Amino acid sequence: MKKLLPPPAITSYLSSPEKIEQARQAVANNPMMKAALAGSLPGFDEIIGSKEKWRETLIAARDMYVGMGEQELEMLSKMMAQAPGMGGMG
Repeated sequence: MKKLLPPPAITSYLSSPEKIEQARQAVANNPMMKAALAGSLPGFDEIIGSKEKWRETLIAARDMYVGMGEQELEMLSKMMAQAPGMGGMG
């Protein structure tokens, strides 16, 4: 999974307020994606409704991802493949 978005790419992406907002708008305007995430992430409606909470959430996810070892990444990949609405991402 780390090969998909290496840490420098994630950091670069998250340093652009425009890209972060584009991602938030893309999710907010996609009913299928929004419903899938809302069903699996507690508090998602509050996160997607706030530019600042969205940014904080993405940065926290980045930090968690960067700190993962190979076993954790493999487990995350399997969980994502099995999650409703998220199949094929792993």
